[in-house]
Amino acid sequence: MDNKDLLDEQTYDRTRADEWIWQRATALGISRRRLVQLLAGGTSTATFGLL
Repeated sequence: MDNKDLLDEQTYDRTRADEWIWQRATALGISRRRLVQLLAGGTSTATFGLL
């Protein structure tokens, strides 16, 4: 991704959200897919200390 792409607000937000998910999943030792499944399933984010 080119840095010019990050000037678009939607692209920037999506990129930062992807980075956040990747960092949290790595810290928890689970896959990104599993983290998204847990978050979508209504699992409390406080349970994982994500916030």
